[in-house]
Amino acid sequence: MSSAFWQSLRHGLKRHHEAGRLGAVMAGLPPAAYRALLDCWPLWARESQLPPAGDWTVWLLLGGRGAGKTRAGAEWVKGMALGLPPFALRPVGRIALVGETVADAREVMVEGVSGVLAVHDARQRPDWSPTRRRLEWGNGTIAQLYSAEDPDSLRGPQFAAAWADELAKWRHAEATWDMLQFGLRIGARPSGAVPVGQRGEHAARLDAEGTGPVEPALRGFRHRDRPGDAASGARMRIRSMKLAGRTPARIGCAP
Repeated sequence: MSSAFWQSLRHGLKRHHEAGRLGAVMAGLPPAAYRALLDCWPLWARESQLPPAGDWTVWLLLGGRGAGKTRAGAEWVKGMALGLPPFALRPVGRIALVGETVADAREVMVEGVSGVLAVHDARQRPDWSPTRRRLEWGNGTIAQLYSAEDPDSLRGPQFAAAWADELAKWRHAEATWDMLQFGLRIGARPSGAVPVGQRGEHAARLDAEGTGPVEPALRGFRHRDRPGDAASGARMRIRSMKLAGRTPARIGCAP
């Protein structure tokens, strides 16, 4: 199912809501369909919380506190792991979850209120092994936790997707980012989601030298400004992406 399908369905439900019919429509659904709709993230997410359309390599989510970056990242990981449109056509197999520290990755990205475990229902939830720092889904997909404090831990493993959380806070940002890119080599188009918050202006030291005709495109995460949020209106300055010798495709960021 394409992004256009979800957009059409969202607009249909919105029209029912505005006409005062949404409650009756939902009440008339079979219980299984009702639960499926409630659990369907592409249906209820803001458009800015869904991956950009097009052939991109890095999805940069720039937003302030409470903008929904963590939920968007966790839902993206879920979609990639289970092979759910509009995220993926099939399970990707191997995913890296990289946080500022192991504790951050565990407490926010995995066990947090908007983390990977929370966005799954009981039937789909992956097995979580804290001692091995590993999530394993029933279909065989594995997500491994890494810390930006230890860039060399990314030397050797390979992935089809990566969630790099709060890259702007990483102490060894460039070294960790470079090692992660060398590991993103499974599949035709390995990809990464990179949520960044209040230090976003400093996150784009993702130095640069793409070779090839594809220009980075500024497209992606937008959020409703929150009163008093120091990140509101922040701009991400993107020079380009060094992706282990591969030409960068599209880069999403808040305008």
